[in-house]
Amino acid sequence: MLVQSKPFSLNEYSWSILGRAYTGAMCDTGASYSMTIAYALDSSGFVSLFSYSEIPYGFMADIFIFKQAFVLAQLICVLFICAVTIAVAFIKF
Repeated sequence: MLVQSKPFSLNEYSWSILGRAYTGAMCDTGASYSMTIAYALDSSGFVSLFSYSEIPYGFMADIFIFKQAFVLAQLICVLFICAVTIAVAFIKF
């Protein structure tokens, strides 16, 4: 189910899922460091395409890996952010 009626709570997750989330956060931290270095060494227009591509993949990971369901307001906002992200990536490309 993609839309749920109750708000988000960490108590519903197992230690396995929380460990995956922690691993993902560490990977994201490494990606942030890499992007900082890339911005310092190359043109920002080219590097920003990679930053924009992270958002839809993060949303898909929430759905398919973490089996996260969203409240309708969250889903609308996430879909809007993803649409803008993809549009800006295509405009810059």
